[in-house]
Amino acid sequence: MNTQFNILVGQHAARHSVALAALLVYFIFTHFTFTPSLVLSDNNPFDNFFNLVALAAIGFSIDIFRTLRSRTAGIYYQMIPATVTEKWLAALLYTTLFTVVVFFVTFWLVHAFVITGANIVDPINHAYQFPEWSNAWNECKVVLFLQSIFFFGAVLFRKNPFLKTALIMLGTMVLFSIIMGLIIKHQIDVESVSFSFDSSKGIQGLELLEQFENLVKTLSVLSWILPFACWAGSWYRLKTIQH
Repeated sequence: MNTQFNILVGQHAARHSVALAALLVYFIFTHFTFTPSLVLSDNNPFDNFFNLVALAAIGFSIDIFRTLRSRTAGIYYQMIPATVTEKWLAALLYTTLFTVVVFFVTFWLVHAFVITGANIVDPINHAYQFPEWSNAWNECKVVLFLQSIFFFGAVLFRKNPFLKTALIMLGTMVLFSIIMGLIIKHQIDVESVSFSFDSSKGIQGLELLEQFENLVKTLSVLSWILPFACWAGSWYRLKTIQH
């Protein structure tokens, strides 16, 4: 697996370094407020950090399996002396843990350099405002959730995997919203629901509230299951794909 991982790094280092540099330029610009005199912004530049990581993880996932969309290159990819599990695991680690670590270390160093430089030339002492660790895990879950879906789409679709995966996600969200809207319209009379403990409708309102709480818990569990299902599906598709 180490050999396969090193191959991925060697094959994609140049292109992905350009992508990292482009996102890094945007990250640097978020440090400043563009007025007649250039000053540091009061906003925390790490607020959008995980959005950039998610964008990179999606793009890298699509790019990792780019060779599968060409019959010639796909055959060559399958002939690499490594098992399907090794190729899948190397690609998964590259687009998740490796990407997050590389981005975080790079952005952290650049951020520290910008703030340190500003403190040297500016008499005002600027705070470093590093990421809020209390929310980091929740943000990482969103990154992994999105990455897993597009990771699966990169293996599943031969043509336009990003567009097809995005359209399926959008269609699923619209369909889910319509179904939920119909259920709510059928079961809930908003004007008649009362949360007063002195009436039967008050009890009805509390029951409906409990149902929504249970629905939220169910969706939370599904959000944990879906990434593993997508990763497993990508492994199975990679194992059965033929050129």
